[in-house]
Amino acid sequence: FQYSSRRVTVCHHSHARLFCTSTNVNTQRSFSETASASPQSPSSSSDTSSNENPAQQPPQQKQAYSEEKMLDLQGAFEFCITELQREEPEIFDTLQYLRCDQDHQRLAIIVLRTLHLELSRTRADANTAEAARIRLNWWKSVMTEICNDAQPLKPLTQATPLLSALRVVRRRYNLSTKWLMRLVTAREAFLTSNTFMSMLELEEYAENTQTVLLYLSMECMGMAYTDAIASQFKCASHIGVLMTIASVLRSVPFSVQNGFIAIPDDIAADCDVWRFEQTVLEQQKTTLQLNAAVQLMVTTAYKHLHEAKALEKQGDINETCKSLFLCSVPAQRYLTRLEKCGFDVFDKTLMEYDMGMAW
Repeated sequence: FQYSSRRVTVCHHSHARLFCTSTNVNTQRSFSETASASPQSPSSSSDTSSNENPAQQPPQQKQAYSEEKMLDLQGAFEFCITELQREEPEIFDTLQYLRCDQDHQRLAIIVLRTLHLELSRTRADANTAEAARIRLNWWKSVMTEICNDAQPLKPLTQATPLLSALRVVRRRYNLSTKWLMRLVTAREAFLTSNTFMSMLELEEYAENTQTVLLYLSMECMGMAYTDAIASQFKCASHIGVLMTIASVLRSVPFSVQNGFIAIPDDIAADCDVWRFEQTVLEQQKTTLQLNAAVQLMVTTAYKHLHEAKALEKQGDINETCKSLFLCSVPAQRYLTRLEKCGFDVFDKTLMEYDMGMAW
């Protein structure tokens, strides 16, 4: 990945080496260093660093990775690039326009996006709710191990390519432990139910998943939370809810194939969707009641989009954040296409590739 004002070059797998071989003096820390301090919350990291005298701090001890370890890490980052490019090509394309000082910042966001994909499969890939709970507990244990990691050269208890890459990213950018754990625990809402009880519950889920993912991405871009940039985090919150609502609407045709309608229960009840539920499930086509429910969800998503744009008009959002929020463009375009289709989520044109994204 390289960003310039005139062109954007496509990501190549060889850029995964940047995480292991970067020696730029402008980087915050070496990727192979041993961080002696435990991860701090974003709100406190900036305050503690400004009060300490650098001359009184002992020099940090650095340990180099072996050649075998370097190759393993390179393969881990290549896995994340391939996985995101295959599963979320539209999000992958928007990351090409990310304005970052170092290429490894974009690569770190790719790792976080891949983590989000793996966590989203916790319930889908499990046959029963109990199996999903066991898998989620496994994620909690490995995430705790990564967050409390004090020996970077010591192998993980259960290592996978994604965990190996995530381990390096967390130490490199000192990512918030609270936010990383929240990405995992937020999936508990789906262990016993396939739908949300209310629109408010959906928005809360969005705050704990897509929004937290944006928060972590902003940390990778060097924007830890402070009161001075609170508006940027508030804008990220609205963008995260917008993307989650669009994802839920995208999933409705696939949920119908599995025997349920992925619409929040309160909206479905208000619009009387259950009256013709069997028609939707058996014939896999929309009804006037379902269209009305979808329209209400689209309206809620647009409200969050307008709130985000209002913050942008105030001049509180810098160019780096704007480039990061481009990941919401696929969701915005889907909502626009859905509106043109009369809010019919089963319209075949919505299943086709959006050529506007290619442009």
